[in-house]
Amino acid sequence: MGSQHSEPPVPASLPLRTIGDIRAALRSGHCFPGDRESFEADLHHALETATEADLNGIATVIVDYRGRIRLYEDPTFDIAVLEGINLVGGLKQEAQDQSTVPPCWRPKDGGSDGPRGSWYTKPGTW
Repeated sequence: MGSQHSEPPVPASLPLRTIGDIRAALRSGHCFPGDRESFEADLHHALETATEADLNGIATVIVDYRGRIRLYEDPTFDIAVLEGINLVGGLKQEAQDQSTVPPCWRPKDGGSDGPRGSWYTKPGTW
């Protein structure tokens, strides 16, 4: 028996095994604005600061940009970002609608007595 629900089609992934693969994907537009230039600058910095025994910085740059390219390719990524933006907007609106009950309380003097202490006031009023 097959699955009852269908998942959205996932585009064929780009091969991103080498720096050349990552550069090709960035050149062909599979990236967020500024990624192509940032990749080269980040890679250059990682190469300049790497030692013969420690290439972790270079690996980190490669993994980071490979992940950014995968996010850019993911058709559900934009939907998730929009859902998050809408959720935050709704929470902000809800907080404004309930202005008589502030969403959080903070100490005037940076103390840590907790919200039951007498040194608390509405954020932004101290």
